[in-house]
Amino acid sequence: MSDSTISFQATDENSGVSEILYSQDNGNTWTQYTEPFEVHPIPGGADIVIEYFSIDKTGNTELVKTLTIPAPPKPAETLVVSNNPSVHNSGGIILIQKPDFP
Repeated sequence: MSDSTISFQATDENSGVSEILYSQDNGNTWTQYTEPFEVHPIPGGADIVIEYFSIDKTGNTELVKTLTIPAPPKPAETLVVSNNPSVHNSGGIILIQKPDFP
């Protein structure tokens, strides 16, 4: 999975939307949403969790909602074991040479 662009849109048919707030740290800090932003999932890392809510122009606060972007799985690694000294390590291959194989 590559980077993801996050965009929010809120509507309020009565007074209108005053602001949208979001948090990327379990609600410890809230940022006013002003424009789309990117998140960068790390393969094999933790999921990205974004909490968000809106406030209308009369001060009514929406319940906090949660968006979870799963981290992509860690890429597979290949292990090559050879007693042939002419085999070399190359792009993404881990080589262990054991010349004493039977």
